Amino acid sequence: MILKDGSQGHAVIEWQTFLASEDVFQGAFDGIFGRKTTTATKIFQNLMGLKADGIAGPKTFSIAMSTGWSGFHHEKEHAAVKKALKLNVIPGFMDPAWPPILDENNDGRSDIVYRGGEWREEAFGHIEYRLNPQENNREAIKITNDFAKKIIKVIVPQLIGVPYAPKSGGIYFHEKCTDQLLSMFNEWQKAGLMRYVKSWAGSFVPRMIRGSTKTLSNHAYGSAFDINAPWNGLGRTPALVGQEGTVRPLVTIAEQHGFYWGGRYTGRKDGMHFEVVKIL
Repeated sequence: MILKDGSQGHAVIEWQTFLASEDVFQGAFDGIFGRKTTTATKIFQNLMGLKADGIAGPKTFSIAMSTGWSGFHHEKEHAAVKKALKLNVIPGFMDPAWPPILDENNDGRSDIVYRGGEWREEAFGHIEYRLNPQENNREAIKITNDFAKKIIKVIVPQLIGVPYAPKSGGIYFHEKCTDQLLSMFNEWQKAGLMRYVKSWAGSFVPRMIRGSTKTLSNHAYGSAFDINAPWNGLGRTPALVGQEGTVRPLVTIAEQHGFYWGGRYTGRKDGMHFEVVKIL
């Protein structure tokens, strides 16, 4: 399918809703591919590193799907889409279950499996500590052995200029995981996805999990980081694709680099959170 200036119909409506979710289109979802839709398409193509000709074809649609768009609906679903539009819900990709699990070997099971504290101790080393609660961090600990020597400063160029990130882009992470961390940020940048990183909320922090005095946080191991905290609070449904602060378009590349997304927790969701569960 190709949509361009002069195209009309329901497919144009769905393309307009996608462009609106990307904050590049403003106007009525009228099904008419005119000047506004052409301009919005060009802006999106430019952001994605495509030829900005304003013509939406297979390449443009493929990139759109990589950022969360589910593609065009079958004709029988048009009534549901129209109803969603009336309710001011952008259809097709406002799905709490998106993105799908990473299943690169097509066996029906996720390639990324959550790992607990026992695995972290074995993978990253043993932490000896004592509780050291602070006014602004009740779960803080003081590490009493030499574990902290494994935590090193790594410069992540893509974080320079991100709100609340260090000005130098320097963060602290476990020495075993820095290569895959840097590779992930590079891939996010190549895919045009760094615009989804709205704010930084930390990596290595010696503490217990929130509300606990017995279980160490994976942040204490220097194997996790948080982003976009204001839109993805602990226990809330993580911001959906098309909503401000969403991290969902980042998840698949993160999983390919051995990171587990907190939005997949079976208990309370933690959509700001990414942690290493596979050392590459």
